Amino acid sequence: MNAEFFLRRIELMNCISACDNSEGKEIGSTEQRKKECIKNKEDEQTIKEILQNLQFKEAMQLTEEEINRIRRLNNSHTIIGAAIQTETDNSLGTVLLESVTASERPSAVALLSLIDRYFASKEIAGSNLTAKLQETIMKLLQAAPDNALSYYLNGYRLQNEKKANDALIQIQEGNARKFTNYSKERFYGVVEAVESVGYSQFTARQHAINFASPAELYSQLLKACKALISTGKKEAAKKECLSMGEKIESSSLTTFEKLQGLMIQSLAYRDSTDPNDIELMGKISDKQRGTLENSPKLLKIPFSEIPETVWLQYFEIYVSKDEKAAGSFIEDYYSKTGQGHGK
Repeated sequence: MNAEFFLRRIELMNCISACDNSEGKEIGSTEQRKKECIKNKEDEQTIKEILQNLQFKEAMQLTEEEINRIRRLNNSHTIIGAAIQTETDNSLGTVLLESVTASERPSAVALLSLIDRYFASKEIAGSNLTAKLQETIMKLLQAAPDNALSYYLNGYRLQNEKKANDALIQIQEGNARKFTNYSKERFYGVVEAVESVGYSQFTARQHAINFASPAELYSQLLKACKALISTGKKEAAKKECLSMGEKIESSSLTTFEKLQGLMIQSLAYRDSTDPNDIELMGKISDKQRGTLENSPKLLKIPFSEIPETVWLQYFEIYVSKDEKAAGSFIEDYYSKTGQGHGK
């Protein structure tokens, strides 16, 4: 994949995740999003692809032959990485994740990745979750009892069963714990898989960064909070969902994830006529815009003038700190080196 195209996709991903006004309403139609985000004709096709699926669909997918070579290595972490980077409509990825989560003690990374994949492949029948998805959520709760996300997803499951009170108890339990979505583990899993079949360190990381975030689950958590706030437990739901959104925002690596956390927070004040709520909604909207506006704009930097060794540092900072810190590192490097040194 062209490196500059890769960076522009990140910028567009962040842009279409933003809200378009102080009411905190998401940009609804394709045309609205284009108006907000497209800067030139080259963006037309790019944003069309992103709108079809918020998880990046990369041109550089591992072939079935390469994935089979990885399977023969019999390394579960590498197999998870290979599965994560397959297209969501490719059943092979689902089969791989189901195989590694069938063990007696499946890893939380594999379980979360399978849940995210089920969401992407519509493992939801009407308003009900399939038995496989429900079972995997319960397994995650057992495998990662100290992770807030396990409880958020179990709350999502209970909300779908119309058990609002039980769902809120689970979200409250989650709010008392640390949050991780295993972005770092997912990133290195894909890196390991791609490197194992002969790709370079740089190519593996450039590819893996697109799959670090389990992007599908955020829309489901947002949906659960909307449903809970519409029940008789409105005030309790607003409080717990606000805390959930704050935890997601503060614990996330990417601008996209931080914006998802802010969207969940906005549900607590949306449609309220209380002056205090309106003021708080305005602050969240300002923060959404600020998060987007302050995200790194790496396309201003000629990609080829940054050595690959420096880009490797960028990826390491990205997953150890966050996207903003990694972007600042590249911007600082370029400002100090001028035209750079080439690759």
